[in-house]
Amino acid sequence: MELLRRGYQVFVGMVDHLEVDFLAVGAGQERLYLQVAYSTDKEETLKRELRPLQLINDNYPKLLLTMDTVLPEQNFGGIRKTNALNWLIGD
Repeated sequence: MELLRRGYQVFVGMVDHLEVDFLAVGAGQERLYLQVAYSTDKEETLKRELRPLQLINDNYPKLLLTMDTVLPEQNFGGIRKTNALNWLIGD
């Protein structure tokens, strides 16, 4: 709902048979890729959530939103991991 409120069209993405939770397309055709997970404290969960985003070969923003309390936010090769609540209030 938040992506729609921000003016995006929202789709589910697929890359190499892996699902990208949300592909948000803006008015100027800019894109935003989002993966959402409650927690990525376990290494295997983090890898699973990052994998689809790592396979996307363009320069549009890629986000991993979690409820983890990550301070400061983390960056995994251009994939920004941030707290979902912080993102919702407009970090």
